[in-house]
Amino acid sequence: MTEPLLKVEDLRLAYQTERGIVTAVDGLNFEIQRNEALVVLGESGCGKSSLAKALLRVLPRNVKHHSGRVLLDGIDIMALSPERFRREIQWLRISLVMQASMNALNPVMRVGEQVAEPLCVHRGWSPHKAMARAGEVFELVGVSGDFLRRYPFELSGGMRQRVVLAMALVAEPELVIMDEPTSALDVLTQAGIMNRLKRIKRELGTSFMLITHDVATSSEIADRIALMYAGQIVELSSTAQFFAKPAHPYGKLLMNSVPRLHQTRQPDHIPGQPPNLMLLPSGCRFADRCPVRFDRCDEDPMPIALSKRNEVRCWLYADPTETTNPRELIKTPTPVLETQPLSKEVLVTAQDLHTWFELKQWGFIRAGYVRAVNGVNFHLYRGEAVAFVGESGCGKSSLARTLLGLHKPTQGEVVFEGRHMHTLNKHELKQYRARVGYVQQDPFGALPPFMTIRRALSEPLIIHGVKDRQERETRIRAALEEVRLSPADDYLPKFPHMLSGGQQQRVVIARSLILQPAMIIADEPVSMLDASVRVEILRLLRTIQSKRELTLAFITHDLSTVRHFADRIFVMYGGRIVEAATVDDLLDFPQHPYTQALLAATADPDAENAAQERELPGGEPPSLLHPPPGCHFHPRCPHAIEGLCDVEEPPEFEPRAVHYSACWLHKDT
Repeated sequence: MTEPLLKVEDLRLAYQTERGIVTAVDGLNFEIQRNEALVVLGESGCGKSSLAKALLRVLPRNVKHHSGRVLLDGIDIMALSPERFRREIQWLRISLVMQASMNALNPVMRVGEQVAEPLCVHRGWSPHKAMARAGEVFELVGVSGDFLRRYPFELSGGMRQRVVLAMALVAEPELVIMDEPTSALDVLTQAGIMNRLKRIKRELGTSFMLITHDVATSSEIADRIALMYAGQIVELSSTAQFFAKPAHPYGKLLMNSVPRLHQTRQPDHIPGQPPNLMLLPSGCRFADRCPVRFDRCDEDPMPIALSKRNEVRCWLYADPTETTNPRELIKTPTPVLETQPLSKEVLVTAQDLHTWFELKQWGFIRAGYVRAVNGVNFHLYRGEAVAFVGESGCGKSSLARTLLGLHKPTQGEVVFEGRHMHTLNKHELKQYRARVGYVQQDPFGALPPFMTIRRALSEPLIIHGVKDRQERETRIRAALEEVRLSPADDYLPKFPHMLSGGQQQRVVIARSLILQPAMIIADEPVSMLDASVRVEILRLLRTIQSKRELTLAFITHDLSTVRHFADRIFVMYGGRIVEAATVDDLLDFPQHPYTQALLAATADPDAENAAQERELPGGEPPSLLHPPPGCHFHPRCPHAIEGLCDVEEPPEFEPRAVHYSACWLHKDT
C-alpha cells in the first residue's frame, strides 16, 4: 500500500479546567489515504472536535497536555514552528470547515473577499486573481458567482455552508477536515452538500475527514469509519464492515438507535451516560453501558486487529479461538410503543390560517410582508401525534408559535376545544396557554441558567396562581418522576449546566407538562441531541402522550424519526401544507413532488450511499417575501405544467383515501 497522506500516532490532548483535567483525546492512531474519506463518528463530548483542533493546532489557552505525531506526507507537522505551520500547511495543504457557518464568516465582509483571502495571504495572489479563483470554486460548490459580492446575512444557511466549503477548497488542499458541516441544515440542503462533496472527491481527488454524530450522514461519504468513545477510537473499520456488522458493542447499539425510514422496527436508546472525561475508568470506558460486560472489562483493552485495516478495542476479540460475537449477544430490539386508538374528537382546527410579518426599511418604510404561514387548514384530534415537516424557512415554527398564541394570525383563525382564539381576552388567553405545552429545540437555551431546576419548574405554577408551596412541590416532583428523573432530590437543587443534554430536555418536557396541558407542541425537540438520546426522548414523549391522551405536534425535518413517532404527517412548503396523510401512507405512497424529493434526500445508513449521488430538485426554497405565483414549488418541480402550475394555486386533491395533495398532477382524481 502507498504511503498515507496523513498518519496520526499516539495523539493526546488534555485541558485544564476549574474542576480538573479533561482528557479529550487519548492515544489516537489512524491513517488517511489520498482520495479517501474517513468519518470520525461518536456522541457529543467524545473528543471529535478536540481531535480536529489538535490536528490543525487551533488550541485554546487552557491546554494542559498536547503530544503525539501527525505526519503529512512523512513530515511531522506537530514539530513545525507555528509560523511555518501557518505558512506551509494551514489552508494550503489542510483546511477546515466549521460547524456554525454564520460564526465562521465575517459578517461585515463580502463572502467573495473572504473566500479569496487565503490566496492573498498564503500565496500572495492579487485580489483580482484571487477573486477570479473564488468565482470558480463558488461554481464548484453550487453557488452562483453572482453571490460573490453578498454579505453572509444575505444568504441562506445552506448557501453559507457552501461558502465555508468554498473557502476550505480555494487553495486546493490535499485534506479537508469538516466538523459537523451539515448538523444544523435541513435534509435537502444536507443531501445537496453531500452530493457536492462526493463530486469534489471524485473529480479533484481531495481527502476528507468528516466529524459527525449523525450515523446516516456518515454513510454518505465515508470510505472508513473511526468510532470514538470517551477520547478513544474503539473501532476502526471499512464502511462496508461497519454498516453491515459493527464489531464493538457500542457500534452495534449505536446502529440500533438510528431511526430508519424504510424499516418499521423501532429504534432503541443506549442506556446510561458516557463517562466523565475528568474521572475516566481504569478499564474499558464503555463497560458500564455494555450489555456483554465480563470480568476482564475492568482492564483497559488494547486495539485488536481484525484484518489489515480493521481493528477494535474490545476484550471479546482478545482470544483468537473465542467465537463469542457481540452481534450474537446483543439482540436487535423490537420495542413496541403502546398507543391509544385515535380519537375522533377534534381538539384544534385551523381555518384559512395566515401569519404574515410586516417588513420595514429604515425602520418606517413598509417593504412588504413575509408570508410565513399562508393559508393552512387542518384538524388535530385529541390523543394523536402529528408531525409538521419541511425545509428550514417553510413556516413550521411560525405555525407552532401561532398555535401557541405567541403570534396573532393575520387572517383566519384557530379553534381550540371549541373556542375561537381571536375572541379570547387577556385572562382567557393566559388560560389557553396553560392548556398548550411547549418543548423548545435547544434545551439549554430554554432553561434559565441562573435558576435551579426547582425554581425553573415552579415558574409556570406561580404565574398561573398555584400559591401553595406544598402543592407546587408535589407537582414538581410528580413531573420529574414522569419524565424519569428520579429521585427528584438529585435534580431539584441543580442548575441546567450541571445536567446532560438529554436530562435538560427531560426537564423542559416536565415543565411543559406541569400545568396539565391538552396539547404539547415540540419544535425540533431532539435535533441538538445524539442519536441514542434522541430515541430516548421521543419514546418518553410518545409514552406520556399516550398515557395522558395528549395531542402531540412535532415540528421537524427528519422523516426517519417521523416514521416511528407520529400518526399523521403534514408536509409544508412555502408557508402552505402541500400534502397530508397517515405516516405509513404518506411515506410509502408520496403524492406531491416535493414530498418525493424529501424522501429521496433521506438516507438510511448504508455503505452503498457513498457511491451514488441523490436526485434532488434544483434551486432554493421560495422567498416568503416575494413568493412565486401559482404553486410555490413549480420553479423546482420536474413535473411542472406550464401555464397551470406557474399561474394558479392548486387546491387540495385526494389521490388516495384520506390522503391529500395540493398538486395539479392529481386534478383528475
